Amino acid sequence: MDSSKHEKKFCVVIGAGMCGIAVAAEIVNKNVLSLDEFAILERQSDYGGVWSANTYPGAACDVPSHIYSMSFHLNPKWSRWYATRDEIQQYYSRMARHHKLDRSTKFNTTVISATWNETTLLWEVVTENTASKIRKTYLANVLVSAVGQFTRPKYANIPGFENFKGTVWHTAEWNHDYDLTGKRVAIIGTGPSTAQVAPAIQPIVKKLTLYQRSPTYVLPRGDAPISKKWIALFTWFPGILWLYHWWLCFKKERTRQTWYSGTESQARARDRALSHLHAQVSDPALREKLTPNHEYGCKRPLLLDDYYPTLGKPNVELITDKPVRFTENSIISQPVETEIDVLIWGTGFEMRDMGGNFAAYGVNGIKLQDMWGEKPEAYYGVCTTNFPNFFVMFGPNSAAPWANLCTVFGVQAQYNVKMIKHLKQQNRKRANERYAIMVDAGVQRRFNDWIQANMGPLSIVSPNCSNYYINSKGHITFNWPFYGWYYRWCLWSPNFKDYVTIRQPAKLSGLEPVYSDAERSQSYVTV
Repeated sequence: MDSSKHEKKFCVVIGAGMCGIAVAAEIVNKNVLSLDEFAILERQSDYGGVWSANTYPGAACDVPSHIYSMSFHLNPKWSRWYATRDEIQQYYSRMARHHKLDRSTKFNTTVISATWNETTLLWEVVTENTASKIRKTYLANVLVSAVGQFTRPKYANIPGFENFKGTVWHTAEWNHDYDLTGKRVAIIGTGPSTAQVAPAIQPIVKKLTLYQRSPTYVLPRGDAPISKKWIALFTWFPGILWLYHWWLCFKKERTRQTWYSGTESQARARDRALSHLHAQVSDPALREKLTPNHEYGCKRPLLLDDYYPTLGKPNVELITDKPVRFTENSIISQPVETEIDVLIWGTGFEMRDMGGNFAAYGVNGIKLQDMWGEKPEAYYGVCTTNFPNFFVMFGPNSAAPWANLCTVFGVQAQYNVKMIKHLKQQNRKRANERYAIMVDAGVQRRFNDWIQANMGPLSIVSPNCSNYYINSKGHITFNWPFYGWYYRWCLWSPNFKDYVTIRQPAKLSGLEPVYSDAERSQSYVTV
């Protein structure tokens, strides 16, 4: 690495997906930093994160379009009640450019490592251009990790895979150059991606074989094009769109009781899902394979209208026996051997490893991935001890299946930007020292004890339940157990008593203060 290629920014945001755009847009909207004072580093070639990377056939959202939007940038012109992948990616790309974030974004840039320098109180972020492989280092007072949790494809460990001679890819890395027409295709895993891919490719393949470990509940989606009248109403009366957005959020929050064991709401939701199954699947044997043996809410239910009908097609087979071995041209699942041309992994993402896909080193060189390991813990999912001036989007225990995820991202963005503003103000008024903060270890410990203690009634910990919410040690890493509005209330205003401060006299290392005398005299920097 050429050490001379350094670029100084007050803040570096890693990721230009939904989370990265949310926090960067908040920086701009609140006039906290100028576009030249922060950088967004993105390994893809466009905005959208998971919606830029995942291009598989049938990709769409199973959350209503009008709440799969940021509240500060609502879209009145969604074409469907449940938006497709292309439309979602375009929405986030337009939002980023509307806020002029393209002036701060570096595409095709992979973050290799981020290291906290305890002398300079700066983050040293090493990047690599995906095409040229040229490396560059950014120096930043603040680092925001907005890499999300749907970035690292997961694969099953099945003996003999190295012997398979057919074509292979993961749903998250779709091979658009390969024509599936007339091919024998197998998909391992029947999660959300597979449930969307299967109806899309079934008409063109010769044979489609799905390998299911365990079924989940499926509810009707009821998707349809949005009429021009609705689009005109939302366009000309943005107040109605705003009310509709928050009504949908409130409606989603009301489903919280369906995720609690033994409640009437849970029983009603289960009955509705089973009625959907019985209405769409007439074959008793297939229906039995698709009937979950766990409580409703153990896994996130799917919202689909075309998945069950696809499984009843003559060229589709659902196998519930575990694949035990690959050969050169087949998968063996006792007692069946299935010859295939193409294998598609529909096994989801590595959700339990929340350290991100870059190496982050904090105080005393501790590595984030090692510190979190099997038990990732954070303070309200937005920061963690031993990592000063480091903030997270979509961190541990910050999501809930009954809360609107985009609302959660908005709340986290607002909180993190308040922290960035605080750090800027503190460094601006200090002529002879640098200033940093990190959450107190005891505060974080008590917070996580409180979170885990309130998980008991949730169906995600019920018998026969296997999901990505809980890791191999029985630690719940994903869920916030309370209502989403309570999360918003908890993060409404930073409690600086929960943080410890770090000060470094500039004279000890020959450093200049973060801001010059002229810059400290300014109240803010305009965009």
